[in-house]
Amino acid sequence: MKTLLKLARAPIAKMDNAKKRKLTGLLWPKYSVAIDSINRNAEMVAAIQRFEAEGVESFENKNQLYSAISKKLGNVGISYLEFGVWKGETLRAWTSINTNENSRFYGFDSFEGLPEDWVHDFGRTRKETFDLKGVAPTFSDKRVRLVKGWFQHTLRSFLRDAELSHPLVLHIDSDLHTSTHYVLSTMDPLLEGGDIIIFDEYASPAHEYFAWEQHKQAFMRDAKCVGMADRWEQAAFVIL
Repeated sequence: MKTLLKLARAPIAKMDNAKKRKLTGLLWPKYSVAIDSINRNAEMVAAIQRFEAEGVESFENKNQLYSAISKKLGNVGISYLEFGVWKGETLRAWTSINTNENSRFYGFDSFEGLPEDWVHDFGRTRKETFDLKGVAPTFSDKRVRLVKGWFQHTLRSFLRDAELSHPLVLHIDSDLHTSTHYVLSTMDPLLEGGDIIIFDEYASPAHEYFAWEQHKQAFMRDAKCVGMADRWEQAAFVIL
């Protein structure tokens, strides 16, 4: 305590970096998910306010958002890549919305839950929450192909052999910052103007939202928000 008081009396601006680190460590010895989420939430709210001021379209649910995006694309042949399939509800919705026979739909999932716990501002979702014991859903649509495994183990090898056509539509429902960051970074060399990225958990400020903001800065990507659903639970962006 004496050391803490002594350091606290010193003008912080005049301290060297070692003393600053020591003082900070004494005042705040443990990382706080709550504080990080509060900071990211403030950034996210400011971004949302900016998008709303620009007149972004709002939809009651995500299926309406998907339909609007497909309509804007003109029901053309797309390469649709979904990261986080679980029971296949969203993937089935897209195969119904986009009926172009040249479209291809790829679903990536381990079907064993998440690779790590999803720690967010409202608590913790255990990694086994979405575990289907490795059993993937079935699809009658021949345009659908599932890629089973962790994204980090399957995506790069998939891309080496895949013949993708534009526009690309990426549906990211990976929940975690780490998984979202990996997918965006790996897919970036393929992205072109007009491609679409949809986030299913955009309103998770320390995860999908934060990974997207980091990606745009790191890769100097420009994108426009073209729609949101369910009060920003989902958000869609077009690459410029």
